[in-house]
Amino acid sequence: MSIRFLLLTPLLLPQPTGKPLTNRQKIALAATIVSVIFLFIAVSLLRHYLGLLGAVILRVKTAIGFENDNP
Repeated sequence: MSIRFLLLTPLLLPQPTGKPLTNRQKIALAATIVSVIFLFIAVSLLRHYLGLLGAVILRVKTAIGFENDNP
């Protein structure tokens, strides 16, 4: 770990107060975690299907004779 990280860590983490989370805070935390997970899944699927689309376009271009776009 870098010294910079160790110096910034106390600034980034809130001090523990010992109070339990309220129900509203628990729901907000769960919703945030689920939203981030869904975001990662959506990005992964989008990259996968855009990659497949790119491969299909490349095959079609090769099949019709446009192997190289640069003159």
